Amino acid sequence: MRDVHRRYGLTVAPTRLLLLTVALSIGAVACGSPDADTVAGNAGGGSPTPTSAPNPAAGGGDRAVTDLPDVEVVDLASGDTVNLQSLAAAGKPTLLWFWAPHCTFCMREAPELLAFADAHGDAVHILGIGARDDLDLAHEFVDRTDTDTLAMLWDPSGETWIHYGVTNQPTVVVLSPEGEVQGTWFRDFDEDGILAAAGLT
Repeated sequence: MRDVHRRYGLTVAPTRLLLLTVALSIGAVACGSPDADTVAGNAGGGSPTPTSAPNPAAGGGDRAVTDLPDVEVVDLASGDTVNLQSLAAAGKPTLLWFWAPHCTFCMREAPELLAFADAHGDAVHILGIGARDDLDLAHEFVDRTDTDTLAMLWDPSGETWIHYGVTNQPTVVVLSPEGEVQGTWFRDFDEDGILAAAGLT
């Protein structure tokens, strides 16, 4: 490998190469195919996978506000660029809904998310985090799905997806009030499972 690097003048550091590979893997996967239904360790393609694994960014200990990654996102309602950490809610579990504008499965799941928000939005903090495609298509998705009543965000870097191990969409990740991952679901909006993971049953 060193000879190849010398011969072709490649000087990519191993760490940077690894990050680039992970980022490109997100761009290469669409809504998900039967061969790519793996999200944060879920190989069931639609089966819920509640976990108790901590979020590496949480750092342990009690926190008043959910620990979210330090990532700049666009608030689709206002058009402002904000830090995701500034959108955390104190004392509440958080539901992260990962979506993409082109994703037909996301469009089908959006009504379930809206119904959940109507029923449980006071108890669960809900953030929709989109990526892939472009900002104009993101706005079209929000208009088409009537999700403009939710906190819908656009992450052009895809860093939040990498942080939570999301490779397909729609994916639901439930966080404890301290920011620990309590459950992950891919293409299966399991209301009962989500409420249990959020500690509300």
